[in-house]
Order: sequence, then C-alpha cells, then structure tokens
Amino acid sequence: QQQQQQQQQQQQQLNSNLLQYVTDVVTSSTSRRLGVGSILMNAIEKSAWDMGTRCLLLHVEADNDMALRFYKKLNYVHVG
Repeated sequence: QQQQQQQQQQQQQLNSNLLQYVTDVVTSSTSRRLGVGSILMNAIEKSAWDMGTRCLLLHVEADNDMALRFYKKLNYVHVG
C-alpha cells in the first residue's frame, strides 16, 4: 500500500508539472537586443522540461508588440 501511495504522489507531481505558466520575463532596457531574454527563456524552458513540463503558457499584454515579436521569434504561438 505504501508503494501505491508513493506512485500516486509521483503521478500527481507529474500531472501538476505538465503545464507551467510564465507571467513575466523582464530585462533592463540596456540589456535588450543582446540575447539576454533568449538566455532567460532557454533556462526557463530547460528547467520546465527537466520537471516534466510539456506546455508553457505565457502571459503577454496584447499591446506589448516587442514581447509578442520576441516570443514569436522563439517559436511560441498565439492561442488566445
């Protein structure tokens, strides 16, 4: 029974990691267009994938054209 509980806990942990939500990725204005944002996103993605995440959702304001272009460059798609 203890083994079954451990397996259930592991499955719950896996399920909770399948989807991660990124709210803010911010760089200073002097660091923009130097690859810092890409480095940050690569680290976020690697960490998420290592935890078993299969989908990252990003929150981006509709009028934030710079961020929208940045995420599109990284192959993210607009879904809503």
